[in-house]
Amino acid sequence: MLPFVIKGPRRDFPVIVPALLLLVLAAVAYVGWPKPGNELRFSRDTVRGALTNVIESQLTAFRDNDYARAYSFAAANIREQFPLAEFETMVKQGYPIIAESQSATFGIAFDNGRQALVVVSVHGRDRSVSRYNYMLLREKDGWKINGVFQAKPSESVI
Repeated sequence: MLPFVIKGPRRDFPVIVPALLLLVLAAVAYVGWPKPGNELRFSRDTVRGALTNVIESQLTAFRDNDYARAYSFAAANIREQFPLAEFETMVKQGYPIIAESQSATFGIAFDNGRQALVVVSVHGRDRSVSRYNYMLLREKDGWKINGVFQAKPSESVI
């Protein structure tokens, strides 16, 4: 028996730390270590204008119920995943406020020349406002929408 008592960390500490480290290493292995030059930076006004024009054009097409035109603003990999009819269903069921928006307000935009992120507040017909992060890719014929993710109310902008 020791003449003193050692009070160490909680019992679950040794299990949690290696588990978290393993998760980080697995994420790096899966995604890859960030490469210099791939980081997003504040978009210049001309790029921001091009990005917001693509998003607004797609939103206008949704408002006009012209899903074929809206589909033309989607990135190639989205069009490969979803034929037009499935794209329409996905938007109407998964993003009803976007499908029937009244307007949008564009926030901050970031890009690296190949990828971009634009924060968009979408205003619904019922006066509700939802914030989305639009991910765009630069393809041979310009910027295309590659994904839309709703931001939680408590999340920071990015």
